[in-house]
Amino acid sequence: YSNYKACKKCQYKEKCYETNHRTITRYVHEATYKVERLMSTKYGIKDYKLRSKTVEAHNETFKRVYHYDFLPLIGLKRIQNLMFTIVASYNMIRLFNLIKKNEMDLFSVISTIRRISSY
Repeated sequence: YSNYKACKKCQYKEKCYETNHRTITRYVHEATYKVERLMSTKYGIKDYKLRSKTVEAHNETFKRVYHYDFLPLIGLKRIQNLMFTIVASYNMIRLFNLIKKNEMDLFSVISTIRRISSY
């Protein structure tokens, strides 16, 4: 581990490693596995149901309301990019409307999102 100042004073130093240097490996899908573990808990299932009702819209909503059943683009990547942009902008508008409706402070919402994403 490269943080020598923190490790020098740590009470668990002897348990943590035996050599003078330690390598910590992070895997590409580590965050995905962490989210999957959190979502499989009772709390995660409850939150996911709430999230699907409040923030994320289904593709059928976009097709029905915004008439995106036909897109004038060719290619899977272009269609995906357009849909990601549409969904992200819709979710942002929806989030801001919920903040306004519930008279919430934007900074408290951002700090909550940061806290949740740090799990």
